[in-house]
Amino acid sequence: MPCEVKMPYFTTGCIILLVVLTFIPNKASFSQNSEELSSSPIPTETIKIVNPITTQNVSTGGELIISGLSSDNTLKDCSVSVIVNDVRPYQIAVAKGTGGINDFSQWEFVLRTSYTQIIEGENKITSKLTCSTAPPRWYSVFANGVLNNGNEEILAPAPVESEEQPNIPVTNLSGLNDTNIIDTDINDTEIIDTDILDNNINNVLSVSILPQKNPIARGDSQNITITVTDSASRAVANAEIDGNLIYPGEDFEKEFTGITDPQGKFVYSWIIGENGDVGPLSIEVEVSSEGFPPTSVTDSFEVVDSSEVSGFNSGINNPVTNPIDNLNSGFEFVIAGDYGCDSVTRQTVESMEELDPDLVFALGDLSEVKNPQCFFDIISELDNDGKFKIALGEDDTDSNDTDSSSRYGDFISHFELEDPFYSFDYQNVHFLAMSTGKGSFIPYANGSVQYEFIKNDLTKVANDPNIDWIIVYGYRPFYTSPTLHPANEILRKTYPPLFETYGVDLVITSHNHNYQRSYPLVYNIEQSRQPIIKDVNASHYYAPGVPIYVVVGTAGNNLYDFRGQAPFMVTQFQESGFLNVNISNTDQDILTGRFLNIGNGTYNDHFLITKSEFE
Repeated sequence: MPCEVKMPYFTTGCIILLVVLTFIPNKASFSQNSEELSSSPIPTETIKIVNPITTQNVSTGGELIISGLSSDNTLKDCSVSVIVNDVRPYQIAVAKGTGGINDFSQWEFVLRTSYTQIIEGENKITSKLTCSTAPPRWYSVFANGVLNNGNEEILAPAPVESEEQPNIPVTNLSGLNDTNIIDTDINDTEIIDTDILDNNINNVLSVSILPQKNPIARGDSQNITITVTDSASRAVANAEIDGNLIYPGEDFEKEFTGITDPQGKFVYSWIIGENGDVGPLSIEVEVSSEGFPPTSVTDSFEVVDSSEVSGFNSGINNPVTNPIDNLNSGFEFVIAGDYGCDSVTRQTVESMEELDPDLVFALGDLSEVKNPQCFFDIISELDNDGKFKIALGEDDTDSNDTDSSSRYGDFISHFELEDPFYSFDYQNVHFLAMSTGKGSFIPYANGSVQYEFIKNDLTKVANDPNIDWIIVYGYRPFYTSPTLHPANEILRKTYPPLFETYGVDLVITSHNHNYQRSYPLVYNIEQSRQPIIKDVNASHYYAPGVPIYVVVGTAGNNLYDFRGQAPFMVTQFQESGFLNVNISNTDQDILTGRFLNIGNGTYNDHFLITKSEFE
């Protein structure tokens, strides 16, 4: 026998045969996989921390500037966040690239004690690059925290690159030369691309005017906030403001001047005369700043009798139970996303219960825990007669396989959904739910089953004479100010053109744990990240014809900071609460939206859309 030398369970000859047989299919599989990968490469991005470096001595207890580089540029949708010693959540870094607040080719984060602090011994610092078109990337260093009595100089040792840690892939930045944004030489000296510097010649001022109240009653006080930024959405300080107020009837004008603060803002306050005409009050503003060509903008707001505005504006500073007195309510709904299962979530749901709305919406990341039962328990009082509607988010699935995703199955079963994307009519409103949590799990790109459903649905409803309003709701935002999560490029380039074609009025999403509301926006085919503002009024819109985009990721805890305000956003803030929307039941088609701050029971934002002129 050729297999005379025995081993437990196998002979030596059998082992050799097994190895040979195993190797051949593996080699074929490797060849096939290589061809697949070469034909469909997965985009990769890179990030690096350059200060501090591993084994560097840093002071305990005080502030620390953490800075780095990445492969981001102004054409990508990326953001950078930092976590220190695994103290969650990740903290948002600030873009320092030459392209402005969206350019993280260079970035910085100031570690302050309000978040956490450096401790004695080893401190783990991890940066994370999140892009809409590529998997996230991490980079870690380990700094040495030492006590400092104020008389010692903390010295850095010779540079040592961090070693790769489990689940924290350390990437090299050799590909950064190809980004055409920034490179580093052997001594980490910054080399700025002169092409970008040349682009600054075309930098212009962007000016927005935000009235505090619109409409406003005669005799009431008014504030207007003027914000000045450059082409890259960076605040412009010390800009000179020359303004003129033209009252209704053009019988009276009032001039004012000012200078913007370090945040690029100037606030002007005055009292509207008690005996003047009602109608639009125009604001004309001219802005100049060294290094920029001067620019001018015009805005307006409505001056009305106190009886006309009492119901609309009084609710801004009154408790949640204050009704909208001057509107004959047809029905109302409440909507928010990123619920979670904490005390803030319970307070949000209790405030919703007090309003007793006709419909309730949850915009994804529902329970944010493995077992959805927590979410089902919290919403139980609202979850009856089919009034609770959901859209699925990223945390509402636990795999990329619908057959093995218990959370996905639980949500679909509980809310009796045939598909995670669907639509329905309620009175004269058509609601369309999108599922945009994981594109690999429930595809939403052009040509997907979901895309075809949405296109066919909008085509049909646009010609329905019984529908006056179309409202789309989902998870990932189409447009957002700079914060933790960038807007999704695939969604932004795919759906806003459809929304405009078929008359969508309102698009409500979450994912970013804050509140943002845009002007009515027109899709910009040349630069999708910079939509065209159709109506610059702050809160009252007459038949805009294009959608207003609202982010309401505010139903639970853990709110996100902003790194700036996009010029197409009217307002933004970090408060827990929900959007309360009223659809009128009158001869005029009126939609009123108000954000309820559950912390103090007041309304932090309000807006009104009408599709017919007031009589």
